Amino acid sequence: MPLIIFSHANSFGASTYGVMFESLRQRGFRIEAIERFGHAPQYPVSNNWPQLVQQLIDFATPLVQQTGQSAYLV
Repeated sequence: MPLIIFSHANSFGASTYGVMFESLRQRGFRIEAIERFGHAPQYPVSNNWPQLVQQLIDFATPLVQQTGQSAYLV
């Protein structure tokens, strides 16, 4: 099952995209997302967002390792 790691780029949480996620799941994709990307205190928002990049890496790495395959980052 191909893995999609979704990262929203607006103020709406990942669950807002539930209809799209369900459609992708029905097509055989596994969907994973951080519900409130950019809100974790250990990953503060700053110039050029390096901590948010790290948050996404820290979220994606174990998922990719678990599946043993590449992931699509959307």
